[in-house]
Amino acid sequence: MRNPFPRIGKVIKYEFKHSARTLLPLYGVLLILGLLTGLSVNRNKYDKLMSSMFNNESFSYSVQGQEAAADFISAMLALAVMALTIAVSVITIVGLARRFKQSMLGEEAYLNLSLPLTMGEQLWGRMIMDFLWLLCCGVVICLSFLLCFVKMNLPEIFAEIRRQIPELNETLMQSNLSIAKVSGLFTLLGITTGLWIISFIFVANAITHLFKNNRGLVKIIAVIALLWLAGRSMDLFTIDMDAEFIRLNGGIFFVKNMLIASGINLLWAAIYFAFTQFVFTKKLNLE
Repeated sequence: MRNPFPRIGKVIKYEFKHSARTLLPLYGVLLILGLLTGLSVNRNKYDKLMSSMFNNESFSYSVQGQEAAADFISAMLALAVMALTIAVSVITIVGLARRFKQSMLGEEAYLNLSLPLTMGEQLWGRMIMDFLWLLCCGVVICLSFLLCFVKMNLPEIFAEIRRQIPELNETLMQSNLSIAKVSGLFTLLGITTGLWIISFIFVANAITHLFKNNRGLVKIIAVIALLWLAGRSMDLFTIDMDAEFIRLNGGIFFVKNMLIASGINLLWAAIYFAFTQFVFTKKLNLE
């Protein structure tokens, strides 16, 4: 039995080289914009804002002349960061979908599929690389927002947050929850959601490839149908609840919902991946 990891690693390296040309410059622009936003904001306003958040003090200030112009620029930069954050998220997913189609169904497919790799190795390499890109996208977005507060005394802010953790944990304990448990559940949901998104891209292309005519229409129908099935499965197995429901039921349903949602994401991801591998192994026709 051969070791698949070196071959999967080659796929990851190849896909990174091609995707990085588009995504890395985009992430760089977002980080630079976040830094410019942070440098443009008045430090005194940061201090007043943090004081109002942690000490329950009122937050108000007046601006005149050049200060008003500077605040307007800061506000525009902040809006640009938020807009670009949304754009980066969308472009990342769309870019990964386009990259998959080019490498597995486009002109590159002739070269890629001639390599001594199994279809499983081809797909796993792309799955891992796409997941790393989604993770990178999330990290860059977090860093860009952190850079927006670069003029703040971040060590002091983090120290204040640490001081608030015991009180927050005590509140969560009333519902049999904890910061570690909640963080772990959201991390699990994020990972499985990322896997679902990637496998969704795979299966949408696989379904479309089964049809010779009207592939654009078929893809739209497939996407709508797959989204409906995923949403329907979530509705069937999870419970609608709000903060009051969580408080009264000790948080047990919150934990169950998060675990069920993660399990459903993982199950669909496995089904999508298996179906894609079957189609690309048995039904692939590059014409």
